[in-house]
Amino acid sequence: MKYFINLLLFLIFTSIVFIACDDTLPTEIPIPEKDVSYAKHIQPIFNNHCNNSGCHNSEDNAGGVSLTSYGDLFATPFLIIKYSPNESHLYLAVSGQSISLMPPPYGNTFPLSDNQINGIKTWIEEGAEAN
Repeated sequence: MKYFINLLLFLIFTSIVFIACDDTLPTEIPIPEKDVSYAKHIQPIFNNHCNNSGCHNSEDNAGGVSLTSYGDLFATPFLIIKYSPNESHLYLAVSGQSISLMPPPYGNTFPLSDNQINGIKTWIEEGAEAN
C-alpha cells in the first residue's frame, strides 16, 4: 500500500511538472503585406528575437549593432538603406543572404518566420519610417 501511495504521488508530481512546462513559440504578431508599422510590427520582432542579453541591446551591442530603438537602426552604417532591402545589412542577415545569419542558429531565440522577414523587407521598401 505504501508503494502504491508513493507511486501515485510521484505520478502526480511528474504530471504537474510537465503541465507547467511551456514549450510554445512566442506569439507572433501578423504583419500585413503593406503599410508596415515600425512601432506595431518591426520593433516587437526586435524585442522578441534580437534584444536579448548578449545580443543586440544597448549594453551588449553585439557586432556593433543595437536594435533597441529606431535611432539605433541608423547608428550603424548600411544596416538600413531606406527603400532598398537588398542593400540593407539587416534584411540580408535575417533573410539568410549574408555571412551573418540572424538570429544565429544557436542560443535561446527562435528563428524569424517568413512573415516577419517579409515584414522587415516591406518596411524597408516603404521607406523604413518611424511610424
